[in-house]
Amino acid sequence: METSVVWTHFKRGTVDTAVCNICSKTISCKGKSTSGLIRHLKGIHSTIINNKENSESPPKKTRVIQSTLDKYTSKKDSLCVVVGKLAAVDGMSIRTITRSSFIRESMSIQGFHLPKTERDIQQLIILHFTEVKSCMKIDIESMLNKRQRFSLVMDEWTSIKHRKYLNICLLGDEKTFFNLGMIYIPGKSGANEIRDLLDYRLQEYGISLENQIVATITDGPNVMKKIVNNSPANGIFCLSHAIHLAVTDVFYKKPTAEHPDSDSSVSDGDDFDFENNDIDGVGETLSIDITYKTILNQTRKIIKLFRRSPAKNNILQKYVVEDHNKEIALELDIVTRWNSIVPMLTKFLLLKKSIKKALIDLNKAELWIESNINVLQTLVDVLEPIKIAVEALCRPNINLISANAILNVLCKQISTIKNPLAQTMFDNLKQRIEERRDKRLYTLMQYLKDPNLFNSTDPNCLFARSTKTQTIMYAEDLFARLFGDTNASDNNIIVEEEQTSDILFQEIINKAIDQANLTTKPISKMSLKQEFKYLEGSGKVTDNLQCLFDALLTIRPSSVESERIFSLAGIFVNKIRNRLSDETINALSVLKTYFSSKQEKHI
Repeated sequence: METSVVWTHFKRGTVDTAVCNICSKTISCKGKSTSGLIRHLKGIHSTIINNKENSESPPKKTRVIQSTLDKYTSKKDSLCVVVGKLAAVDGMSIRTITRSSFIRESMSIQGFHLPKTERDIQQLIILHFTEVKSCMKIDIESMLNKRQRFSLVMDEWTSIKHRKYLNICLLGDEKTFFNLGMIYIPGKSGANEIRDLLDYRLQEYGISLENQIVATITDGPNVMKKIVNNSPANGIFCLSHAIHLAVTDVFYKKPTAEHPDSDSSVSDGDDFDFENNDIDGVGETLSIDITYKTILNQTRKIIKLFRRSPAKNNILQKYVVEDHNKEIALELDIVTRWNSIVPMLTKFLLLKKSIKKALIDLNKAELWIESNINVLQTLVDVLEPIKIAVEALCRPNINLISANAILNVLCKQISTIKNPLAQTMFDNLKQRIEERRDKRLYTLMQYLKDPNLFNSTDPNCLFARSTKTQTIMYAEDLFARLFGDTNASDNNIIVEEEQTSDILFQEIINKAIDQANLTTKPISKMSLKQEFKYLEGSGKVTDNLQCLFDALLTIRPSSVESERIFSLAGIFVNKIRNRLSDETINALSVLKTYFSSKQEKHI
């Protein structure tokens, strides 16, 4: 069938000819070409034919151009940015970047001239870190000018080179996080030395510890306790660490007497070894029934039997596949991490039938003790909710209000388990949490969220609250420190400038006028009390109370942010890459978190 619209004016003659329906003239159309037919109609009969008008003709296929990586790469990035991303985000060593011919050729195609020495590559990373640091300073200054405040997390870390570092993280709202880097601690790391390093780093970013930091969050070693006690900012001790201490209190009893030469910088929450068979020799004994330790060691013995022998594991997996239609490997806990007991026991209980059959085939049936299963299940029932609660507390978006809800739910869950171990765990959890929980701070946050807090009792609250009078007095002092003296400090600066500088008197007058017209004025304690009364009566939060509430939301219940930075630093400083300078380690840790936060904002 002819598809071109021109054939409505012609009919077929021979194979290579067509006859015009108007003038009966024979026109050649070899190879089914219609060009001659179209010219005949247009020249002789003044008829214009457009083949695109034929609705029966198939649509013309458009060519799809294959996308390339250029679409996803930023051509605006400078050489410093590219090298910084290779080192910080991709984790490439400086030596790899310098010596890789592929990287060098690829950079050359992009128009970059990559230096040939490791020293120059390192300088590019430091140069980009300087640019990022300037951007961070601008962002922090902008937020402070908007009456926003920060909390900070700090912790110590010892690298594989046995060099000690201090990490400081600045916390704003849920989406605001600044890593202020890794500070090398030379010599003694006492409270005074760490406080000097903290003040110096905050001054670099234009931050005042006294007026702009709401709270300092640490894991609670003695040296950090001393720093917090001498700091103007509120001290918050990690609640995840409190849970860890409660668990170790249940499973292990600490020595009654401390060593006289113990260092004040040592944390009271060091990890304890669940698998140490010589634990009595180091002065620690189990505080619960010895049965739990014995059963755990018996369970580990069975797991090691299969994990250390591929042949025996093959026998086990044969039964695992029959029962679960796939292979499932047994897990062994980490001796310094109590939370690794949960996945170990969960896998063991899941595969208990297969393990029992495999032990019979291996003539090791005496290792299987049926009565141990109930004890293992009890351990899982107690430890699994604790493990889940700790993971929830370590989420980036958790504040003190949500942390209080998590702890309440955890304690209630443990209290419902009818077992002596669960009761002991509940008592220790409550005790350890109360030790690290500032009831005035938690009560204030709940009061700002719910003005009717003191008019009713909450049966779901297991922890103590402060009185209304104590809460308001605490709020007054906190507000005065964070917001109340802002203009007073500015006035002091102006007076000092009048005495020490040679500026014109007209400029002094202009600054005095600006100070007089500022809308944000220091608020007295009496007016803050009135705002609390207004909050209770109307349920509406005033601007000052909202600023105070936003400042309190910057406080996190755990010091996990610093631990995340230490994990990153462990990638940069390892057995192979152990010659990085302190300046480079600091730069890479800041760049890594900066690029990560920047990427999250674009998602």
